[in-house]
Amino acid sequence: MSSDHGHHDPGGHELEAINTGMLFKLLLSLGGLALLLSIGVVQWFYSQRAELQEKHAADGSYRLREYQAHMSEELAELPKTVAAVKADLSMLKAAPVYPGWVNPDMAATPAAVAAPATHEEPVGEIEKAPEPEAEEADDAKAETPDDAKAEKADDAKAEKPE
Repeated sequence: MSSDHGHHDPGGHELEAINTGMLFKLLLSLGGLALLLSIGVVQWFYSQRAELQEKHAADGSYRLREYQAHMSEELAELPKTVAAVKADLSMLKAAPVYPGWVNPDMAATPAAVAAPATHEEPVGEIEKAPEPEAEEADDAKAETPDDAKAEKADDAKAEKPE
């Protein structure tokens, strides 16, 4: 007996050979469909955003409307406040200090408070620095070797009797 049963494909009884051409066509078509759908979703998002911007531009901001309403109420009370202050200037005085409040200027420690400056006369005369002697001044002038040679030559001439 033969176990072939008339089948000539290597897949066996339950499996058929995979049609790779059809598999690639299916994969490419599904990928293209996903790409087109993602482009459509992005365009839909942009159109919704544009519609919302147009709506908000026409209606205005609700926060701005609330702020303008609040400020108009506040400004309506301004003439009353000005009249009340003009009638009673004591309203401009500072409120009384609450109990237990310590003034920070008075709370400074004595070490932190600077001592007042005093002016003292100098105890003696200010001494001036002594001026250099003439020879030291001449030595200071002879800075280059040529100047030193010329100075030695002048000294030698001065020592020779004529």
